Amino acid sequence: MAVFGKDCGEPFERIRKLINRLFLSARRLSRLWAKKSEEIRNDKELERDRKSIEEEESIFWEDSIEKDKIKKELNQIMLNIEKICKPVLLEEKIFKRI
Repeated sequence: MAVFGKDCGEPFERIRKLINRLFLSARRLSRLWAKKSEEIRNDKELERDRKSIEEEESIFWEDSIEKDKIKKELNQIMLNIEKICKPVLLEEKIFKRI
């Protein structure tokens, strides 16, 4: 961050949080999918698990950008990173150091 400044780390922190969210969702899905029908005590629990599965699956399998939370957020992060890096990368001095 020495070249870009201290405050420019925010988009990278958002990417880290996004990755953690994907791992957490995968972990939750693995537990929900593995749950056996005899472990479900009542219709209320069955409905809760079904909704949880739909919510977690939507993180991985949405097919439109409007509904795809991850893709929408990642696109915004990428725009922010490009905005931060572009001025520095366009400077000729940066390439002389390499």
